[in-house]
This record gives sequence, C-alpha cells and structure tokens, in this order.
Amino acid sequence: MAAIDKAAIGFSIAIVAVGVAFAMFGEATQSNTLAPVAPIERPAPVMEPEPEMMEPEPEMMDKDKETTMKDKMALTIEFGAGAEMIEVLTSYELSDEETECPENKLGISGYCVPYYIKGGMVTDVSVNTEDNAVVITIDAAEDGKLTLIKSKEGIESIELILVDGEETDDYTVMEKSEMMKDKDMEAMKEKQDDTEYGDGMARDNEEVETTEEPETMAGPQTVTVDMPEGTALPGCEVDDACFIPADVTINVGDTVSWVNSDSAAHTVTSGSATDGPTGIFDSSLVMAGAVFEHTFGEAGTIEYFCMVHPWMEGTVTVN
Repeated sequence: MAAIDKAAIGFSIAIVAVGVAFAMFGEATQSNTLAPVAPIERPAPVMEPEPEMMEPEPEMMDKDKETTMKDKMALTIEFGAGAEMIEVLTSYELSDEETECPENKLGISGYCVPYYIKGGMVTDVSVNTEDNAVVITIDAAEDGKLTLIKSKEGIESIELILVDGEETDDYTVMEKSEMMKDKDMEAMKEKQDDTEYGDGMARDNEEVETTEEPETMAGPQTVTVDMPEGTALPGCEVDDACFIPADVTINVGDTVSWVNSDSAAHTVTSGSATDGPTGIFDSSLVMAGAVFEHTFGEAGTIEYFCMVHPWMEGTVTVN
C-alpha cells in the first residue's frame, strides 16, 4: 500500500512538471511572436539643391564707358570728290594710343571705331593730341559720305569738323538704329524707282542721253559685315544691329566678309532659327577677332543667322 502511494505521488509530480514545462514554453512562444519589433531607423536622404539658373551677365559692350547699343551714335560727314582729309575736333579727351583694328574699323584712342564710307576709301587715321582732333585721310573718287559709329559721349562733344582744312556743316548725328533705318529706306526707294521706270525709260519724260560712254563693270567686290560687341545677349535684334549692316546687296561673284568684333564666339549659318540651316554656307564657330568669308555664285536672297545666338539674323541679296 505504501508502495502504491509512493508511485501515485511520483506520477502526480511528473504530471505537474510536464504541465509547468508546457506553460513556460507557451509564454516564451507568445513573447517571441507578439513582442513589437522596433523599426530600423534609416538616415533621411540628403536632397541636393537644384542648380540655380545662371543669370545673364551684364551687357559687355564698352564696359569702360558703360554704354549700351542704344547709346551708340552715328556721325555722318559729307565730302566732295577729290577730298583728302577730314578732321574731327572734340572736347572729349583723346590719346595717341595705337590699336590694331580690322579693316572696317579705325583705331582711335585705344578703341576700334566701326566706319562706313561711300564714294571713296579711308587710307589712314591718326590723333592730334595738341588740337584734340581725329585726322582721317581719305581718297575720294566722287562725292560721298563717311560714317563713324561711336559712343554718345564722344560724338556729342564734337566742336568742329574740317574737310581739307575748311569748316563744314555738312554732317549729321543720329542713333545708329536710325541710320540703319535710313539706309534701308534709301535702298528700298532706289529699288522702287528702278521697278517703276525700268531700264531704257527716261524719268519725268526726259530724253535719255546716249553720248556717254557705257560704264565699265567693276570686278568682284568684298563687303564687310560686323558682329559688334554685346550681340551675345538679346537686344541687338530690336535695332537690326546684330549684324551691321543686317541686309547686304551684292552681285554674283562678290564676297561677304563677316568680322567678329564681339568677345563671344558666333556662327554665320545660312537659314533661320525657325527653319534651321539650309546648307548654303556655315562658318562653324567664328572666335573673337576672327573673320569668315563666303563668295556668292548664284543670284537670290539668302537668310542667315547665328546658331549660338539665334536672335542674330541677317540677309544677303545677290543680283
């Protein structure tokens, strides 16, 4: 009997031990499955700031004098056939600094001043610091005009103009944009007159004189077009002054020479910014101070533009 009681007690203890073991296992399992898992903290991504749009640099034309395209003035001086010298006396302080300039510019007091001449050619230019005068030597085959493009400050300080030593009032001062418009109107009027009267018809019912000898056809000519300073920024298109002159009329066989007077590189490409290049000519990049030339072998009107600065546009009319 005592042996049976001991066996029963041992069996009971075994059952209790098994129960306790199961209970402990259940708690451990529940703890492992239900305990919240702490989220892994990841560093926030570093957002790099978007690059700011570069603001255009201020106008680069005549930085020393802070002039703009609208401040450029055109001084046009008329001269007669056979004239040899034009002197421009000014109160603006001049220096005898020498500057090498392209063919279409005169070196005056350290600046390259664009000029245009009709009826002759410029053979030399110098500065007389004693009289504070610009002395321009010309070879005038016929009556003509000499036009200088300078800052408003320099031109408005003109005191006297002499042609072959004699004072003259035959000169005008205007903004360059007005000068270009006048040139366009003059060319348009000549073209209209030629269309209205035609070859062989006398104007105003006057008889045509046939005693004069026919003029000898001139050989191929070269016309210079300037790309002035500051054209790398928009604004020159307002005055048609991105290429000067913007519209050129030549004959078959003539050559147009584009001179880059800007500090930025440009292209001279046939076509337009809207329709793209036409393939007639393309200069590729014309660096500052460089020249691009093209000889035209066929008649027609060719538009061209700068592929880098598409607001720069011009035309060449070939007769």
